Amino acid sequence: MQAGTQRGGAPFAHELFGPVLRLAVRGLVRVSVRLRLRADVPVGTCLSGGLDSSSIVCVMNGLLREQDAHAQQKTFSACATVKRFGERDYIDEVVRH
Repeated sequence: MQAGTQRGGAPFAHELFGPVLRLAVRGLVRVSVRLRLRADVPVGTCLSGGLDSSSIVCVMNGLLREQDAHAQQKTFSACATVKRFGERDYIDEVVRH
C-alpha cells in the first residue's frame, strides 16, 4: 500500500479537502475574532500559551495591524512558578510574534 492512500488507491479525505478546510477554518476564525473586536471599550485577551489562545492572539494582532491599531492589543497571562508546569516560553514566543 502506498503512503497516503487507502486500499484501492483512493486518496484520504484530508489529501483532497485539507487545503480547502484549512482556508475555511482560517477564514471562520478571522471573522469570529473580527466580530469580537467590535467594542467601545478596550479588548484584552487571556494568553495561556496553548494553541487556542495563541491562535486568537495572533489573528487579533493581524487584524489590528490592518487597522494600524496593533498597539492597542493587551494580553494577560498567569504563569506557573514551577517551570516544568509553565508555558511561559510559549507565551513569550507568541508575544514576540
